[in-house]
Amino acid sequence: MKLWSLSVDRASGWLSSMMTSFIFFGQVIEKTDGQSAVVKYLEPTKGHKDYYRWPRSEDVAETSAYYVYQWDFEVTPVINDGRVWEVANIEDIALGYESIKRGLDRDDLIKIWKGLHYCMWMSDKPLVQEELARTISDLIHCFPHFPQALLFVDTFFETECREWFGIDRLRLDKFMMLIREVFRHMLTLLKSHKWKKAYIRQVTSMLEKHIITSAWDDGIPDGIRFHVADIYLEELDHVDTEISTDRVHMFLEPYCVALTKMKINTLFRHIVRHIFLELINREVQKAEIVDYNTQMKTNAAAAGDDSEADDDDPGDDMEELEIPKHNKVMGTVDYKKLADRLFELASDAACPGKNRTSIYGLVKRFSDMAEGKLPKRPTYEDIKNDNGITPKDINRAAHDLLQLEMKLQKETSKALKKKQKRKLKRKHAARKKDSGEGNLTCFVSLVPPLIKTHWISECKQN
Repeated sequence: MKLWSLSVDRASGWLSSMMTSFIFFGQVIEKTDGQSAVVKYLEPTKGHKDYYRWPRSEDVAETSAYYVYQWDFEVTPVINDGRVWEVANIEDIALGYESIKRGLDRDDLIKIWKGLHYCMWMSDKPLVQEELARTISDLIHCFPHFPQALLFVDTFFETECREWFGIDRLRLDKFMMLIREVFRHMLTLLKSHKWKKAYIRQVTSMLEKHIITSAWDDGIPDGIRFHVADIYLEELDHVDTEISTDRVHMFLEPYCVALTKMKINTLFRHIVRHIFLELINREVQKAEIVDYNTQMKTNAAAAGDDSEADDDDPGDDMEELEIPKHNKVMGTVDYKKLADRLFELASDAACPGKNRTSIYGLVKRFSDMAEGKLPKRPTYEDIKNDNGITPKDINRAAHDLLQLEMKLQKETSKALKKKQKRKLKRKHAARKKDSGEGNLTCFVSLVPPLIKTHWISECKQN
């Protein structure tokens, strides 16, 4: 990993370079320019670890300063003929190389970003701030391996989320510009790696962790989340216009998932407007430009037929409108696939009901666009109130509700009647028990008929 920005200033100097995970020592023969030189390299000896010698066949190569680790250190000849050389302090050089090869860990990068944050804080004047933001964000490309560069961006967002609440309103603009520049250079880095899907997944996972989240108490400032949603599609368009469909959907996936989990109403509306409605509006704009150009050509042809004698071409002063660059990128979106994915996520029971209505409105419009039916420019209110229910569905649901209410009333009345009958029976049984009539009847039923008649008559006389 390159941490040094050294230039080869003179010939006959010694340097060590890092290539293929090894240290090579050599002598500068010729300086080609300020950032590269022709170097003659030594090879290690078998007898002593500090001794190096010239190989039998010369190992001469042009070396860029990018690979230079250290230079102008002490090298002394062991034999007078200058064939064997001893490198002084080789253990210190090796230890330093091992620390650089491992790279900077998270704690180191957090400290670096703390300093860069306050460097941006102290910058004044717009032009100075723009140049500083570009210089800081360009540091991403100093890392030779993508995981190290991603850790650099990860610690940047972690630092800004931590320091955001301490930024006053007069300094917000330049930090928002810094976020935009870092985000753009991160996408440029992905482009340099040919948009590898594994790298895209790592970037979107990092954004989900720091930016695209649905929790209230995660400590992430809403200002950063709103700003990233604003620049998300814009910067993606700025970096490349030939991203494949599946990779574009990988960038949209975090926001699709966020819609089904978002509990912050203001952020939910902002994502719908600046991510998904923006896709629809761009397609509408593209269709409007195509219709305008077609109509212009038709009118020009008709006017040309009517005025054949006129030497001036009526269409000379009319220019066709060009489709914006971002419409070329977002034209690769598969709206059928996007609609199916949103419907699948919204159908989950964990999706809040108030979010589901708006998501189904998006599903309906994306499905229409997949079938070639281009909608008008929608607003969030249109999406929120449009859930795909027709008047026929409303009438059917109202009829079913009335039928259910009538059924419940009948069942309730039957249950009340049964309850009243049981209550009357209990009251009648209690009244008989209190008067003793019930006990007498039970005793009389056990007496033979003749004795029973005589005994009842005597009881009545007495």
